[in-house]
Amino acid sequence: RRRVETGGNEVDQLGKIFSYTGTPTPETWPGASQLLRFVEFQPAAPQPSFLPPAAEARTSAGPVASGLLLLDPARRMSAREALEAEFFAEAPSPTPP
Repeated sequence: RRRVETGGNEVDQLGKIFSYTGTPTPETWPGASQLLRFVEFQPAAPQPSFLPPAAEARTSAGPVASGLLLLDPARRMSAREALEAEFFAEAPSPTPP
């Protein structure tokens, strides 16, 4: 298990996330454009899947990944919910940092 992408800074990291999830819209993240430091990104459509094929084959990986990457913080999966997911109880164990 390895991280999917690492950005060089916060804006770069958001760009990488948005390349998978699509850029925020009023439907995917109500009120995002009203945030104090909101940055307009080039519009991008969400990808049907952003998991590597090996992870895609494990049905438990998709719900955790998509739940953690929901743009709207009110709907995003919490860390506690993620750690309680089946995905983290399955082999292989996470890759050491």
